[in-house]
Amino acid sequence: MAPSSAPPGNHSESPSTSTSRSLRQHTSNTKLSDNEEDQLAQDEKTSSFASRFVGNMLVSRIGRASWQSVESTARLPFYFSPWGDNTPITLPNLRKRDLALAGVAHIGLDALASSTVTVVEAAVEHAVSATVEQTVDEGMNKVTGRYSKPEQVVRKVGMDSLTLRIKHKLIGEAAELSFLDERDATDWVSCARAWFCPYLYASGREPEIARAKDFAMAQLLTPRLAADAVIAPTLLASLDESNTPIVSPFDGKDQSHSNSPAATPSPKLRRMAIFLTGISPYRFITSKSAWSHSRIPNEARITFHLFTHVPAIVLPVRDTSPVLAWSPWTVAQMLEKKSKYDLEAHVKELLQFIETVIDEEAVKDAKGWQEPVICSLRAMLSTVLDFPDEIRETAKECCELERSGVVCFRY
Repeated sequence: MAPSSAPPGNHSESPSTSTSRSLRQHTSNTKLSDNEEDQLAQDEKTSSFASRFVGNMLVSRIGRASWQSVESTARLPFYFSPWGDNTPITLPNLRKRDLALAGVAHIGLDALASSTVTVVEAAVEHAVSATVEQTVDEGMNKVTGRYSKPEQVVRKVGMDSLTLRIKHKLIGEAAELSFLDERDATDWVSCARAWFCPYLYASGREPEIARAKDFAMAQLLTPRLAADAVIAPTLLASLDESNTPIVSPFDGKDQSHSNSPAATPSPKLRRMAIFLTGISPYRFITSKSAWSHSRIPNEARITFHLFTHVPAIVLPVRDTSPVLAWSPWTVAQMLEKKSKYDLEAHVKELLQFIETVIDEEAVKDAKGWQEPVICSLRAMLSTVLDFPDEIRETAKECCELERSGVVCFRY
């Protein structure tokens, strides 16, 4: 059931039409040119054909999982597991086709297509009947209210779930992570700050996060996949079906009501989309002992969960920005009183990260660009804090709040 809308005043078009047009603007450059495809191919990290051919065999996967379990057990007092939790055991992904191919071990699994993202399953679930009245933010004028009154829309609290197939050509490459505002951790046991590690490990990149360190944002520098740049447009496209607002403060005040596409789309890989999303293993709601189903030879299968009443934010960034980044705060922590979560402190951490990546040349015409960004971040995070019961009820049937938080994807 699609959420109903009730904007006040006389508007010539519905919010859904405006959101669809805004989506086209944000994803207008998702089709790659030949030069851009070549650049992605050059930047993408791949393991050698021989290592992938041998490593993807059934026996090799079992042996690699066993060795990873031994290594994780030895390092567990000081580092989180590759899945970002406190479980040292790593299970291999065993499928029915593996049993069928067991007698023909010379057949490799490297014949898959080049790295890309495919939507395997998609579903929009409205788990609760409660509604939310929020602002449709489709530009700086709607975020700040400088040029017109914000449109009020009644929305259902629901969840948009997409299972993505993320193809890659990696075998156990170390993930180079950079941590913003790194500091000593007060809680060595809590694995909340490593909640997004399954995305990396399932796609052939092994993250290493020390228990002794806490941080404001974790950033992936290398290795990168061509698929990483397709995640954001894929998730943004899914928001169109649920009529979820996309906040783009620096698109210009007249763009949100223009019927023509953006005159000058942003260069490829010069945008970053900020989502509040959850992740879960392929075909499983709980992540306990199920993440191995997401780590498939030459591909990862992960389900992303987007709350349909939480806006996404799109910002222009420099070409030296990280491939992706995530905040250590989980939605579960945001809703727990004992975690001492502070919204303003969280906004400050996110803004600190944005200051390091935003394209100042693109926002030079906006005096005091921090103001609309801060307003957008508050709007995104407050949709969680204002409706805790609805959030818990919705996520109960879809994903764990311990694996939900703020993620940034460059595209």
